[in-house]
Amino acid sequence: MADPVDVDVDYSWEGEQRLYAVSLSTDTWLAVIHIPPEDAIKLNDVASRSWDDGSLRIGESAGAGAWWSAGDDNETVMILIGHDDETWDISIAIPAATIPDIVAAIAALDAP
Repeated sequence: MADPVDVDVDYSWEGEQRLYAVSLSTDTWLAVIHIPPEDAIKLNDVASRSWDDGSLRIGESAGAGAWWSAGDDNETVMILIGHDDETWDISIAIPAATIPDIVAAIAALDAP
């Protein structure tokens, strides 16, 4: 199983478009994924989306797409960062339990 991941969400901007800046980190790494609000709803489908069903493109990191899918053990989620989910440059495994944390952090940020 992947190490526990800290989640922090803030806003970022691409021109006039507001994005969620989802910061995922452990003691040894940090990744920031910028997610358009209209794509954030897809996070709810990640943990049940196997690689064989096709990964979900949700946001960008380091100027490339972020591709999400459930790991083979159903306890992890894979995030692949790159041109597509077959020619990626960075792979991150996070616990599947992190997904509800991300969704909750986005909801809390948008709460009045």
